[in-house]
Amino acid sequence: MKKFPVIVLAFLLSSGCSLATKAVPIATPGSVIDQKAGSATIEKDGIEVTTQLVDWNYFPYNLTNYFSPFAVTIKNKTTDVLNFETSNFFMYDENKTQYGAYTPKDVYGITSGELYYLIPYPYVGVYMYEGYRQFPTVGTREYPPLGVAGPQLYEVYPRDVYSQALPFGPLNPEAQLKGLVYFKGNLYQFKKIKISVTASKPDGQKIEFEFPFEVK
Repeated sequence: MKKFPVIVLAFLLSSGCSLATKAVPIATPGSVIDQKAGSATIEKDGIEVTTQLVDWNYFPYNLTNYFSPFAVTIKNKTTDVLNFETSNFFMYDENKTQYGAYTPKDVYGITSGELYYLIPYPYVGVYMYEGYRQFPTVGTREYPPLGVAGPQLYEVYPRDVYSQALPFGPLNPEAQLKGLVYFKGNLYQFKKIKISVTASKPDGQKIEFEFPFEVK
């Protein structure tokens, strides 16, 4: 299907983003802090976990209005097969309010609820996007030509939400999992947070990893 470029004002894109926020790791007994990277690493019983806040520079731009994406690396140095699902990850604020981790599918389902209007050419200070007009009939689309008046929408693709995410599931011996974990909540409203990761061994033993951060 032929696609036509559509124009959207820069401020419309930026309005979907939170103000820049930093999460500075707080040192705890047994943790290794990399201040330059903004990461903290803890190793227990042959399991090493590293986490840090990341700058979200992908689609959809409004993701950080609803979620706090943290980069997590888990190294399994044991002989056991471990398993990690969303229920193994939590975020807590300074009031001990609990925020769960969401799957990429759920993240996209929430962030795609916002639609962005496109402004026809010509304007200055703009970005180029391929857009479409959504009609009431389910599944019908039409790519509008430049200069057509009336509201137009650009499609937000979920590929970045999926491709950047931590691949939940089994973690084999001497292997690692690496990717983003999306916690519900906007960091801008917090002063301090704590990221909690729980590793469960086949014998039922649970190993807790806690990473406190100061939000600036």
